[in-house]
Amino acid sequence: MCFTGPKFGAALDQTKIVLYAALMALFVGAVLSFSVGRMLGRPLSRLAHTAAGLRQLDFDGAVRLPRSRLAELDDVNQAFNGSIGALNAFAKYVPRQLVSRLVEEGMTDARNVEIKEMTIVFADLAGFTTMASQMSAEETAAYLNGYFETVSGAIVERHGTIDKFLGDGVMAFWGAPSDQPDHAALAIAAVKALAETIEQSPSAAMRVRIGVHTGKVVVGDIGSSARMNYTVIGDAVNVAARLQEYGKQVDPDAKVIALASGETMAGLPAGAGAVSLGPVSLRGRTEPLQVFRIA
Repeated sequence: MCFTGPKFGAALDQTKIVLYAALMALFVGAVLSFSVGRMLGRPLSRLAHTAAGLRQLDFDGAVRLPRSRLAELDDVNQAFNGSIGALNAFAKYVPRQLVSRLVEEGMTDARNVEIKEMTIVFADLAGFTTMASQMSAEETAAYLNGYFETVSGAIVERHGTIDKFLGDGVMAFWGAPSDQPDHAALAIAAVKALAETIEQSPSAAMRVRIGVHTGKVVVGDIGSSARMNYTVIGDAVNVAARLQEYGKQVDPDAKVIALASGETMAGLPAGAGAVSLGPVSLRGRTEPLQVFRIA
């Protein structure tokens, strides 16, 4: 008769050893997983946070991602940092506030065009050609950049969009891409703020002419597949430009002269201050236009 008790006990002991080893392996695996998760989680969370800021076009506030001991993650961080630098440089050549509004409105598809009533503003430096002939290239650029900063600030603070810089001139509009029922009032407020800033400027040589007009325009993506601009075209744009030019005839020596059409004044609250110049025949137009001096 065989006695098998010890063999059974030995097998049980081996089972316990295997079980304990498995539990230890699970524990070590859990610790390693937790550690790796934290090692990856924080950088990925930082990456997601920075990416969210970039979606809001906050390139200046984007924090560069640090180096990582994980080669793959380090490659991702460095590539992402390079993208931030490239986007920040590119943003200097596009109207950032316009792109932000297009993204918010979901209007990022090409060939987005519509007809809207909007208010257009043209601002131009009077006598700049003569003044520039007496300055160096560096002085000319510095002077223009300072002027454009002043104009841009007044426009953007009143929710306008800078369409383009035209030599020493600026074209801006209100009423798109976001709906702005008070676009005429916002444009006039921006013009008056700009006029006040220019009037208080210590530079006696800085003189500005401004034209403002409200009317129907075509607004949207205009251009080719290689280069696209979100801009406005139409007769209302031409009228605003002609009003700016007409300021030279009204008061050629004024530090600031801003003229607005009757259509723009009709969109202002009752009692808005302006001096009527009566009906005026502008270059290129057959019918007279009611013109008001607002600054």
